[in-house]
Formats: sequence, structure tokens, C-alpha cells
Amino acid sequence: MAALCNDTAQAQAVMDEIAKLYPKDTVDAVIVSNLMKAYLELNRGNGAAAQQILESIRTYDLGLFVGVERLYLSGEAHLQQKMAKEAVQDFEQVINNRGVDPFTVLRPLAYVGLARAYVLMNDTAKARKAYQDFLALWKDADPDLKVVAEAKKEYADLTTSAP
Repeated sequence: MAALCNDTAQAQAVMDEIAKLYPKDTVDAVIVSNLMKAYLELNRGNGAAAQQILESIRTYDLGLFVGVERLYLSGEAHLQQKMAKEAVQDFEQVINNRGVDPFTVLRPLAYVGLARAYVLMNDTAKARKAYQDFLALWKDADPDLKVVAEAKKEYADLTTSAP
């Protein structure tokens, strides 16, 4: 997905095409378009704008077309705004609803978001546990994968800096 990869021009072109071809289709014109807009706002570092966009499609949470994606993005938006408690709630919903989109990559990534939220809350025990859960789930992942390398570093920093 272009928005996820921070390709703003391509994402905008796709959104324009969707709006042109399917102006009355709820899935494309409302859900997909708003998810893409939220990704772009997150990429710009504008968590507040992303959160506002995501609120407009909250009613589709855990459904067929949105699954846990809106919740995950909401967690990321809350993290950008340093709203740790709200981020924890979002990421826990992603993790706890395994029956919704069971093969999504967002579930393991939610553990990283959860860990980061607990770091913001100065709860190192819960942060360590969330990092450990993520690293256990992705123990066979490419160690050079950016999120894996970041999580390992953040976990190491956390374990060496706290008792």
C-alpha cells in the first residue's frame, strides 16, 4: 500500500481514482480512502489529524473490511500524541481480537506499539513483556527488518537502563 510506504503521490493518485470510479461505494470511497488518509497523516507526523479521520470510520471496527486496522492506526496516532493510556487501549483491542483478520501483520506489530505506550507510562515491566511477546512471535523474522531491529534496540535499552 502506497500510503503505508509513505508514497504520498501514489497514494493520492489511488485515492483520486477510487473516488472517481466508486463515488458511492462505502468500502472504497469511505473506508479505504479514510484509512489511506490516516496513514498519510501519520507519515507526516500529524497524529491528531489521523485520529480525527479515523474517528469517522470507528463504526467499522472489527468488521469485514476494516478488521483491526483502524484500531492499530488509532494506537499509532495516540502514540504520536503521547496519549499512552489511549494507545494501550487500542493496541490491546488489536491483540485481543484474534478472530478478526487472524493473519494480519498488525497484531504482532501491536505488541511493539503496546511496549512503546508502556514506556511512555514508565511501566517498564509491562513494556519488557510486550517487547518479549513481539520478539517471540517474530523470532524467525529477518533481523534487518526495520521494526525488528528497532524493537530489539528499544528492548535492550529498556533492560539496561531499568532495574
